[in-house]
Amino acid sequence: MDFLSRIAILILLFLVGCPPSMNRWAAGIGMMPRGEVGLIFAGIGKHIGAIDDGLFSAVVILVMITTLLAPILLRATLGRGTLAGLR
Repeated sequence: MDFLSRIAILILLFLVGCPPSMNRWAAGIGMMPRGEVGLIFAGIGKHIGAIDDGLFSAVVILVMITTLLAPILLRATLGRGTLAGLR
């Protein structure tokens, strides 16, 4: 997650707060897979020559990992059946 996203989240938590009934872990893990934006900017950066092939590959791998891990971690955080609305 980039610096500006972290600042925005901190400001929102300060202004709005986080109610005690809210599952904070689920909210945080739910915001983890932000890959499409990273891929778009990485593709533009690679196209204009701002990043090399190694950095582009690292971004693609990071996007793949976070995209695959988010549902698994959400299921573990929320409990079985909650994601499908079965609880």
